[in-house]
Parts: sequence; structure tokens; C-alpha cells
Amino acid sequence: MISEQTKVNTPDRLLLIVLGLSLLANIGQYVLRLRARQAVLPYTVNRYERNLLPQPGATLASLHLLNADGSKTELQFGSNELPTIVYVLSPTCKWCQRNLQMIDALVTQLHGRYRVIGISNTPIGLQDYIHKISPPFPIYYPDPNYTNATITTDITPRTLLFSSSGSFIQGWNGAYINQTKSDIAMFFKVSLPNDK
Repeated sequence: MISEQTKVNTPDRLLLIVLGLSLLANIGQYVLRLRARQAVLPYTVNRYERNLLPQPGATLASLHLLNADGSKTELQFGSNELPTIVYVLSPTCKWCQRNLQMIDALVTQLHGRYRVIGISNTPIGLQDYIHKISPPFPIYYPDPNYTNATITTDITPRTLLFSSSGSFIQGWNGAYINQTKSDIAMFFKVSLPNDK
């Protein structure tokens, strides 16, 4: 005959067994994620740090660009007294879309102190994109007839700051969130809006 003590303890034992199995499963998932992250992290760090931001002091004399309609533009450095912010983007980049409010706020607050241009990593869909978002700065794409090792467009969004003479000063990869947002706000002494 089962005692009253055994009846009470049986559900408790089952609960302890289920909780123990759940804990083991969670530990197993954590270990698997940690191993995967350790395998991916060196690749990610190397990819983002190696040759992606210009070298400090690297200088541009000009940028050979194309407008969304395909017409040529040459952006000169040294002839403009304002430093230049180059914002690298892509019409299909979800992070660029998320960053629209932030870059608009930055450009608005820096008006008259910096020249701001956008460089798309592709001409595909660029005219529609510009029409849709109505950016507060001109957007171009690189002229394929000129190579430019100083500005790479493989990471979007990206913010690069050049002096009026074309010397690279500072750069930030990614959308304006977390530490990047704080760093940009502090560097330019602006207030950026909260994420939606």
C-alpha cells in the first residue's frame, strides 16, 4: 500500500527530474552556442577590422562618383572649407533603413559645419530609393572606371569623416545603435533620437 508520504513526494520527484533535464539541456545549448561563437568571432573580427576603415591620415584628393541617373560627379577635397562625412549605404540594407532617422538627425544637427554625402554600394534601385526616402544629402555610387581603395562599400551602413583637405579622421561601421550611437553622438556633440 502506498503511503500518503509517497503520494506527496512523487510529483515533487517528477518535477525535480524535469527541472534537472531542462537545466542540462540549457547548459548543452549554451556550450554549443559558445563553441559556434568562438569559431565565428575571429572571422568576424578580422573581416570588420582588416582593411575596412581607411588608415588614419589616408588622404583623398577627389572622389569619382556617379549620380543615380548615371551622370558623373567629381567630389574635390581641399577646395571646401568644411570637413566631409561620407555615409556608405545600400538601398537593400535593412540596417540602413533602420538607421534613417539617426542619420537624418545627425545631418540636421551638423548642417553648416560638415559636408555630407552618401555613397551607395550599388546603382540598382538607387533612384527609387532616393525618391522614397528623400535624404537630406546627395547620394552617389562609385564610378567603376576609377578604383578607390580608401573607401570600401562592403559594410553598410558606414560613416567616414574626412578633413577639408581629404585626410581620414574617424570612422564607424554599422547602424547607430549601442556603443556606435554613443560614440557618434559624443564625437559630433549631437543628440540622436531613441530607437523606435
